[in-house]
Amino acid sequence: MNFRKIKRSMKNTFQGYSSVEILTREATCNDKSYPTLEVMDEVARLTHDSVKLHQIMEVIHKRIFEYRDYVYYWRHVHKAITLLDYLFTYGSEKVLELSNEWYDKIACLVHFCEHGVCDSSQELLTKLDEWRRNASKKALGNSASRMSMTQKVSDETLGASGREKPGSEGQSLGPHDNITCHNKSNLFCLNRKLVIHQFQVVV
Repeated sequence: MNFRKIKRSMKNTFQGYSSVEILTREATCNDKSYPTLEVMDEVARLTHDSVKLHQIMEVIHKRIFEYRDYVYYWRHVHKAITLLDYLFTYGSEKVLELSNEWYDKIACLVHFCEHGVCDSSQELLTKLDEWRRNASKKALGNSASRMSMTQKVSDETLGASGREKPGSEGQSLGPHDNITCHNKSNLFCLNRKLVIHQFQVVV
């Protein structure tokens, strides 16, 4: 075990990092070796847990944006961008949603042309732009769907209010229909039943 790994191990213990944070830190450390697909797959799987997702994204944020000496720690930055790019495709969609909040910060890395960081950053921006367009289309579709449903409910309500009530012209009455008698010479309401009485005029 080299000095860097010993130092990282001590820091992991001292800082009380969780197993998820340690895995992400190892995947984005300043060593020459890059994370394996198995490691990145495991990190991608963990992003579907909301608590672990935020732990992963916090480590990535620190690796990319919280260094003063980017020249010395460029591997941290490049490996974190590489991992983030992998998570865009194979991780939870929440990764894109949270990364969208870093859009302006990522845009600043486009000017960091050392070791291919600018190209990798531009790829992230391209994917975030595509995600933004898709999210906008989805939002418009949901809005149109809600408007359509509201209109349908409104139409059904208006249609129901326009129907003829029992007792209106052209509609028969049942024996238990509760109605109000307006023509007392012909209709009498007794115990919610209709009694029809035809008066005969005696001349």
